[in-house]
Amino acid sequence: PEFYNITLRPRLRPDPNSGLFLFTVSMIFSLVVLLFPGGSSAPEIRSTWLQLKTQYLVIELNGKLTAGQKYQLHAAFTGELADDLAGFYRTLRRIVATSQMHPTHARKTFPCFDEPAMKAVFHMTLIHPPGTVALSNGKETDVANISADGEDLLQTRFEPTKKMSTYLLAIIVSDFTHLNATQGLTQIRIWARRKAIEAGQGNYALNVTGPILDFFQSYYNISYPLTKSDQIALPDFYFGAMENWGLVTYRETNLLYDPDTSSNRNKETTVTIIAHELAHMVRFCLNPPCDAVKDNNVSLPRRVDAIMNPWVLQMGFPVVTVDTSTGKVSQKHFLLDPESNVTVLHVVSFRYEWTVPVHWMKDADVHEHIWWLKEKEGVGSSWVLANINVTGYYRVNYDLGNWERLFAQLSSDHQVIPLINRAQLVDDAFNLASRNCFTSQLVSTTLALRTTLYLSQETEYMPWQSALNNLQYYDLMLDRTEVYQPMQVQSSQSSQSSAAEGRSVLLILIHPNLRSAVYCSAVAAGGPAEWDFGWSQFKNASVASEASKLLTALACSADTELLRRCVTFVLHLRPSSGSAGTHLTADGAESAQTAAGALSQHKQQLELSQHKQQLER
Repeated sequence: PEFYNITLRPRLRPDPNSGLFLFTVSMIFSLVVLLFPGGSSAPEIRSTWLQLKTQYLVIELNGKLTAGQKYQLHAAFTGELADDLAGFYRTLRRIVATSQMHPTHARKTFPCFDEPAMKAVFHMTLIHPPGTVALSNGKETDVANISADGEDLLQTRFEPTKKMSTYLLAIIVSDFTHLNATQGLTQIRIWARRKAIEAGQGNYALNVTGPILDFFQSYYNISYPLTKSDQIALPDFYFGAMENWGLVTYRETNLLYDPDTSSNRNKETTVTIIAHELAHMVRFCLNPPCDAVKDNNVSLPRRVDAIMNPWVLQMGFPVVTVDTSTGKVSQKHFLLDPESNVTVLHVVSFRYEWTVPVHWMKDADVHEHIWWLKEKEGVGSSWVLANINVTGYYRVNYDLGNWERLFAQLSSDHQVIPLINRAQLVDDAFNLASRNCFTSQLVSTTLALRTTLYLSQETEYMPWQSALNNLQYYDLMLDRTEVYQPMQVQSSQSSQSSAAEGRSVLLILIHPNLRSAVYCSAVAAGGPAEWDFGWSQFKNASVASEASKLLTALACSADTELLRRCVTFVLHLRPSSGSAGTHLTADGAESAQTAAGALSQHKQQLELSQHKQQLER
């Protein structure tokens, strides 16, 4: 396809006849035919039908198309603006028409070649009620008053998009308002519910977006490719965020930040996800690898495609082992379960081997040249560190002697080792040790734990976060064993007092950084009254991050009946309401067992209901 010209009108009130929320589409798309040589005139359409299994719209013609000739297909239809969080859909908690085209939901909105490689330009026009605003990937070029079907409406046109995949298309009609700023030539806007914007919950996102864009432009030495950067917080959204080009969509908890109620973790989550999504905006403009090699006069051991294909076409990545006793460097497919059968026919020729560029340092000196596996070099008795600044996509293992020398260096002067490599040593060691749960041992659990001994001297965030993330695995693995209890920090006195003060402690002003722990402790030590109070606070919460903390705290109860009630409530919430369901299965044996039982019962009820419906038909 060359382009899609789409005019779309969502109905934000139910149709009086069907009771459904509808949208109408009038569209043209142009395509160049590369097959079926034949006559010069466009043949007529004989028939059309839907191939449901493959999700194809099949168009049968009276004649053949001509190779190299351009054709346009016109279509007009009505669809349902459902509440299923996919394609073009409506939210439940307020009337907003929005979209989630990834991975294959553009086809639910209009006929298209819904494959990432089949890119095209999109010309969008949205027709919407007065008092609402329309957004899409491009900047608005015209907003006009029109009449249709006896209604006064607005018609918003947008500038054509860049050539892009269908899954990146975004379409939104809402009554939201926004904050506005300019960074260079780029317009930056943060959209959300009016109350959230007026409460200042979008200020933090607005303040960090410009510097993040500047960083990426400087780092990659390219310009931001679009005229605007819109980001919108949606009350009903399945994923955490989606990198639609020029209009990034977020869950409210991931974009909005309230200094009075949001914690530092919420703040970190917001800036991390914004940076992640905006990175998608600039990566489309990066030079292809072949051009980059040519422009920078890089010398490679093989052709670019021979180096890249194993990384692109094979699953996973290697673990690189550096043996300082022999000077050998080797690689192997990294698998948590080495007995997994991962053979894939079309990549069997690569044998799960990669051409790996190994940047390395020896005794605090960074070597400029690169090892291209499988080269060998004697490295003597000094410590060696590979994958400097983690520029390669692989894990690194060493012989035991080199691990010991690295531990000694961390203990004596850890700053000699680059910051990100200190985090890498911890993460690699724990992941290599996790294979001990299966049949093949790469490093011992004791060795992995020893990477954390130097942390008493560490003042940087990244190594600590790496350690905490990996230690959580042991918390999950040991929670049903006899060694779990000694790992816990107990305080019976605080538990007894919080039981008496459970409800009141939720009413006093608690620092945002402590709320998750306090809420959980109050529910855990309390009973039905505290649980009901937490549930009522969740339903009335006006800040998304606060609602998420309260919902998660409800899963901390030690009462089996309350846990079962929590699971039941969570199952009837939208996916964007929070992640208590996930936490419920991870907060200990009691919670996990209760959650599993409730989920199994819910599944049986659904199957029974579906069977009854089939019998009634």
